[in-house]
Amino acid sequence: MMHIAIEGLDGAGKTSAAKVLERLTGFTLIEYPIRYLTDGETGREQLERLIVQVEDNTERDFTAMFYGTGNMYRKYLIKGRNIITDRYLASTYFWNCTPDNVDFFDFLVRVSNRPDFTVLLFANAEVRKQRILLRNPRDPDLKKKIFHDAQYDKLQEFLDRYQMPHCRIDNSLLDVEETAACIQQEAEKVGVL
Repeated sequence: MMHIAIEGLDGAGKTSAAKVLERLTGFTLIEYPIRYLTDGETGREQLERLIVQVEDNTERDFTAMFYGTGNMYRKYLIKGRNIITDRYLASTYFWNCTPDNVDFFDFLVRVSNRPDFTVLLFANAEVRKQRILLRNPRDPDLKKKIFHDAQYDKLQEFLDRYQMPHCRIDNSLLDVEETAACIQQEAEKVGVL
């Protein structure tokens, strides 16, 4: 069974491309594994409130463990299935890794399902900002300090550190269908599709 992880910063087009890729390949898209643990509307609402509290917490070790648990849980969700994940280990590393908790990420990579192929979707900062504005002018992502292209270096650092098979696709000038087609082509080159 194959696992394609799609990584990138907010507004890079990860979710949109993953949904099209799911349609093109027949793989199953898993976006938020921790949400699979909830049942019913009340459970989801409680989890959404918990996520806000987790993200507001300045203690990165706690946040890394919370999202790391979700990544570990995916290992059980994917048994016997070809999957696409919208954000995975590299995103958890990007948002939560500090010099003091790198050993946690060593552990997380060891016990989680390693993707067969990771796609790092790059879109320049201005394009990402415009995409977020178009989807929702009040999106809280607009307040995050993510609109610097150099931030992709930390995602790349993770992929290199853990020797994850990957490619980088600049989709600044591509639409969703073109982006998904590029991902499909790159995955075919390495034998994942």
